[in-house]
Amino acid sequence: MNEVVIGAPMEVTQELISHFKVDVVVHGEFEIDEHFPDIYKTPKALGIYKDIFDRDALTTVDIVDRIIANR
Repeated sequence: MNEVVIGAPMEVTQELISHFKVDVVVHGEFEIDEHFPDIYKTPKALGIYKDIFDRDALTTVDIVDRIIANR
């Protein structure tokens, strides 16, 4: 089953991964500021982190709008 966790915290923790039984954590094209902590350190350590690059310029706002429209 594929689900999107709406309202998830910024940092992906072990507790979040366990609670929601997360199989994969994806990150889009925007750059992460190196001055902030790595919010993806746990999924990276677990080997479930993937970078994705969208050639269609789909934004987070577009995705959220689609989720809300299809609830």
